[in-house]
Amino acid sequence: MSFEGRLSVSNSHPFLIEAEELLSDHTSHLIIDARSEEHYSAGHIPGAIHFCAYDQFVRSTSPIGLSRFQRSMAETYSKIGVDPHKPVVVYEEKTGMRAARDCWMIQYMGHPNVRILHGGVEAWRQKNGALDTEPISLDSTIFDCIARDDIIISARDILGHLATPTTTVLDVRTYEEYTGSGGSSCCPRQGRLPGAHWLEWTNLLGKDGRFKTSEDLRRILQEHHISTEHPVITYCHRGARSAVAYYALKMAGCHEVRNYIGSWHEWAIRNDLPIESGR
Repeated sequence: MSFEGRLSVSNSHPFLIEAEELLSDHTSHLIIDARSEEHYSAGHIPGAIHFCAYDQFVRSTSPIGLSRFQRSMAETYSKIGVDPHKPVVVYEEKTGMRAARDCWMIQYMGHPNVRILHGGVEAWRQKNGALDTEPISLDSTIFDCIARDDIIISARDILGHLATPTTTVLDVRTYEEYTGSGGSSCCPRQGRLPGAHWLEWTNLLGKDGRFKTSEDLRRILQEHHISTEHPVITYCHRGARSAVAYYALKMAGCHEVRNYIGSWHEWAIRNDLPIESGR
């Protein structure tokens, strides 16, 4: 597909913004650079602040756990200057898990207008966008959480879906993580959620660092026997790779998608939750 075709496709999705659009009006957006501090210091989009919630795990998706996390993130977003009345754009080097998780997180917290820079700062450079090395900090704001319960799911609620044949639980980690032959050392158990389908998140992105087209995504889902007509629950280790999958499934036309933000990090530490392993 031509670039113009890719552009028109992405513009039909409210969670993506193209470099051209941001270039034309970047001063009206709060821009968040989710890369490392080293990369930010080497050159960032003018006006962008440096922040990433990648290392902030959701350790419990119980009502109390989510309430604590919401309070913590509302305080954090207030401190860094996230204004609920100003559009937010999050980016990294290309389209990836860090920007997707932050975008999903801010959306979950109730911000009505947050998008991922499609193709990341690489797309910005390709359109001759300027870079700045001056660090940016903003005045604090008041960011109150209005949680989006329609885009998240808890461990308790997943248990109720495991026996539901019309709900797909989608593991987007590596095959080694999925089978339990590998995984993060912080997790006391390795394996997957019972009955989970496997589709590694990297298959949803093109070599150009952008989401594949909606048509290609639908084809990939069909090949993996995932219906766009039925609910899908995405998970990974910390809800980052699964955030990429969440948005890719939205692009493919899935009617109901929820990101399990606690993901394997929470599931593995709870011995009361069932797991599977092996092929």
